[in-house]
Amino acid sequence: MTSDLASLARSVSMLLRAEGPERANVFARILEDGTLGLSSSTGALQMRLGLPQARLRLYRETLAAASSVRELILAVRSAAETATCLTLDQPVIEVAWTYPGSAKPGLRTTGGVAREIVNASRSSLLLVGYSVTVDPSLTGLAAQTIDAIARAAERGVTVTAVLHSEVNRLAVLQAWRSGVRPPAIFTWLPSADDNKASVHAKLLIADRQDGLVTSANLTYHGLEGNLEMGLHVKGRPAAEIQDRIHDLIATGRLVPWM
Repeated sequence: MTSDLASLARSVSMLLRAEGPERANVFARILEDGTLGLSSSTGALQMRLGLPQARLRLYRETLAAASSVRELILAVRSAAETATCLTLDQPVIEVAWTYPGSAKPGLRTTGGVAREIVNASRSSLLLVGYSVTVDPSLTGLAAQTIDAIARAAERGVTVTAVLHSEVNRLAVLQAWRSGVRPPAIFTWLPSADDNKASVHAKLLIADRQDGLVTSANLTYHGLEGNLEMGLHVKGRPAAEIQDRIHDLIATGRLVPWM
């Protein structure tokens, strides 16, 4: 790479970091329509880009580093496409928690994130839980979450559940919508060598791309009464979690509930 190309690459890189790929593509489109050139004035830049003067410095430096408009357009477009692809490959992670006391505005709750994942599902839902209980009136957050899952099944989403005990299975069916096909329910058979081994994971995964990994059980205390912490993840980790569970089903390590 020549020193001129290296200088252009550095300028474009700094522009992308500050402005992002969407704004960079706007810049490239304006260059393509011929209303900006390498020697355009600050006034012309401000008028065409619609930005305050404080944000124009990087654009001016990028124009000055290029030897031609065509070269600059190619560099900006290539960098913007690369940045977009890298962003899509990066998982998005946020905290979801349960806390019965007052909390700062904007913090995501376990129950809120869980129902958001369920309501956005389009093809598949995976529920994994150690403890599932619902209140007799079916008005608590646990029952509401199961009802949301049943509504997803009603609109055609394939629901799979992996549960620890018969009590869990009965709780899910108790809160399930009448007339809606129940989920395929699996469990892990007790080990002859370790009778304390259990399905202890607490997971909710939608469409292999949107998931909740949490300490919270699907119970009153898990969603309302305890201090619980979890991570809402979007992207590759959600797919990996779903695939690992389904691998256990495919190989018979998790078995259908009989």
